Amino acid sequence: MIVATACKMLIQNAIVLWNYLYFFQHLLDKNDCEKEKIINDIRHGSVMCWHHVNLQGEYDFKRPSANHSIFNMKEIMKLKVA
Repeated sequence: MIVATACKMLIQNAIVLWNYLYFFQHLLDKNDCEKEKIINDIRHGSVMCWHHVNLQGEYDFKRPSANHSIFNMKEIMKLKVA
């Protein structure tokens, strides 16, 4: 039971991390007004959603596209959110 709970928490945390990275990557392409709206949505919403994740699917991490990062981490790390 402890292992199952730990696995569930790990999966949930990975999804939340991906959601935050996705939002911040999305911010990079927006103007200041749009950025403020997205930041406000994040502040007043929740990134605890996973309807976009297939939790019962099969995943092939050997394919090159599966290992391709869509996140520009250097630019994300430069973002300042007050």
